[in-house]
Amino acid sequence: MFNFDPSNESGDLLPDGDYDATVINLEAKTSKSGNAMLVATLDVYGADGNSRTVQDYLLDTREAAWKLKRFCVAIGHDYKSGALDEAEVSRQQPNIVVRIFTEEGKGDFEPRNRVRAYKPKLTPTANSGGVGASAEAVKPAGADAATDDGLPF
Repeated sequence: MFNFDPSNESGDLLPDGDYDATVINLEAKTSKSGNAMLVATLDVYGADGNSRTVQDYLLDTREAAWKLKRFCVAIGHDYKSGALDEAEVSRQQPNIVVRIFTEEGKGDFEPRNRVRAYKPKLTPTANSGGVGASAEAVKPAGADAATDDGLPF
């Protein structure tokens, strides 16, 4: 018999916006369409101090290269090297900032949080954005501004 803890389900979606996150696992896989991809598992910290696990899929395609590049910049990796050691990233568990949005539920699936973009974590501040929240985290959606790295977020 499989025993489980029903209190593990938070059921709470994060509102759209920017949040501190930790990359807890990174795994190389192949997508259903045969493309190389990384599956990033993130702990995303809400304003309530609790984390939610969000998965993101970083494809190695011309159309999705922008997102993979932002991920590399966020974790401090040289995108132009053309290689990323997913085991090393998983061991380091880098802290970053992610822009979260809510994807509508489809069919029998509930709505869920998804990652729209990545950004490097700034100096921690003592705001209400959760564990070690950065000055940029937990700002309202739509507050786009150019960053020093030249990548709008």
